[in-house]
Amino acid sequence: MTIPDKRSLLSAVLIAALLVLAFWTTLAWLTEAWWSDAYYSHGPLVLLISAFLIWLSRDTVRRAPEGTQPLGIAVLALGLLLHAGAVLWRAYYLSAFGLLAVLAGLCLFFLGRQAMGKLLFPLVFLSFSIPLPLAERFGPPLEVFAATQATNLVRLAGIPAVNEGSRVILAGSTFAVGAPCSGLRSLVALIALAALLAHAVQGPIWARWLVFLSAVPVAILANLVRVVSIFVVAYSWGPDVGLGYYHDVSSLVLFLVALVLLILLSRGLGCGDFNLERSS
Repeated sequence: MTIPDKRSLLSAVLIAALLVLAFWTTLAWLTEAWWSDAYYSHGPLVLLISAFLIWLSRDTVRRAPEGTQPLGIAVLALGLLLHAGAVLWRAYYLSAFGLLAVLAGLCLFFLGRQAMGKLLFPLVFLSFSIPLPLAERFGPPLEVFAATQATNLVRLAGIPAVNEGSRVILAGSTFAVGAPCSGLRSLVALIALAALLAHAVQGPIWARWLVFLSAVPVAILANLVRVVSIFVVAYSWGPDVGLGYYHDVSSLVLFLVALVLLILLSRGLGCGDFNLERSS
């Protein structure tokens, strides 16, 4: 990759400064959300992965032979319009998507279509770091689903249980399946990892899309198994054990199991070796 001259470097620094100034409120909101929202604590990791993917493409990302692409201006303008409307509505997650559109427009305009093909996935992958208002909409239904299905499964194992919405009553104890056990947090993180996996593996496009889409049922199933195991442990050794050490450890273990299942699925669908430098 050629070393940029002083004029190009100065232009890049100026554009970056203007972006920070224009999106300062959105960037501050993102930072606060990553720090305080448990569902999106993986946001900084997504940034690092995207930066690493861009670094891998450093030797092929260069100005296209045909020069600048006017289409980039249209994409940039669309992103700025989205940002302006989102700030007025205080919908900062939409403003964050506007920032991605602005970055895409700048890349397309200055670097051309060929380079944009390399940078498209890292830019799209950044969207998994944007906190969406999911907890309020999908959290309660997932809590009720996990509680209801877990109750049915432990009954099959001979454990007496009563389900009341998101509450499960076992012998001598009552559990409220709340946000941590709804599976939404692991679902959000697993979808991001599934996207990265589908991008990296070698295989037919339909198989890679299937791997990505399978993240949703795999995450829901893994969380259901986790909730059932918590009830079994609580029934057998007491609620303090089930909701204590085992509750925390089971979350990480089941997430890793879900990830392994996605990798095995990709292998079963004929996807082979990994290649993070794939063009989008």
